Amino acid sequence: MTVLAAYDPQTLDSAPVHLAAAAARLANVPLVIASIRTDVAPGPSARVDVLAEELDRLCADLTRDHHSEVRVRIVKALPPARVTRALQNVIDEERASLVVVGSSKRGAVGRVAAGTTAQRLINRCACPVVVVPPGYQEPGRLTTVGVAFVPTPEGESALREAVSLAQMSDAGLRVLTAVTPGDAHAPAGPTMDASGRTLPQLDAALAELPDGVRGESEVLVDDPADALVSVSPDLDLLVMGSRGSGPHLAVLRGSVSRRVAMKARCPVLVVPRGSTSWLAPRAQRAVTNAV
Repeated sequence: MTVLAAYDPQTLDSAPVHLAAAAARLANVPLVIASIRTDVAPGPSARVDVLAEELDRLCADLTRDHHSEVRVRIVKALPPARVTRALQNVIDEERASLVVVGSSKRGAVGRVAAGTTAQRLINRCACPVVVVPPGYQEPGRLTTVGVAFVPTPEGESALREAVSLAQMSDAGLRVLTAVTPGDAHAPAGPTMDASGRTLPQLDAALAELPDGVRGESEVLVDDPADALVSVSPDLDLLVMGSRGSGPHLAVLRGSVSRRVAMKARCPVLVVPRGSTSWLAPRAQRAVTNAV
């Protein structure tokens, strides 16, 4: 198993790489940096030289500072329309358990432009995917992990993933439930008031959190996607589940998860239905060492 960072040779944005490196250290698995070249821009030779220099620098920094195991995969895709397929092939070959991808620089700030490689990738990946917003600055450590909870198998899977992250990072956990205005279960006010009125399912989920997890719950009364986007600046990471569809368990397609990933101000981790936790290798090692 590996954590894979998609490194854009056009933008040379290193934020996804640094976040992926932190995830790889947390899961105790190798990091793979994958960059897909198309060589359609003017001066491709010069561009290749810059890409190689930047990747060498990134690898040296990561290895020196964190003693990480880092591998680089540079793959050429022709025509450019096959970039996503080439990247998916690398993901499969490297047995990636988590993929970290940056938002496109095209389109409005903070949005993943429809039809880009990033959008196509998160639509077909069967493993969890993190979408990193433009201009993201990695915090020194995770302090607040948010999770969008709904009482469904996907919501429960997202909650388990968020709990594991909070435990391993010693971070606080915000369990968020968004309800549409007018919903019969919505509190009277615009948000949960001091009386602590929450949905029964949310209370039950919070009651089952493991000892030591600093959890709090909140009901957001608004369009679900808008509500989650509104709290994203206060989170270091937002975890969401996705039902998935089609043979590739596609995530984010036409869902609240997609809209949130397009607009959130923090990285969004989308957990597709049926995927294995990317933290499983570390958990398995812990069990083995305890025996």
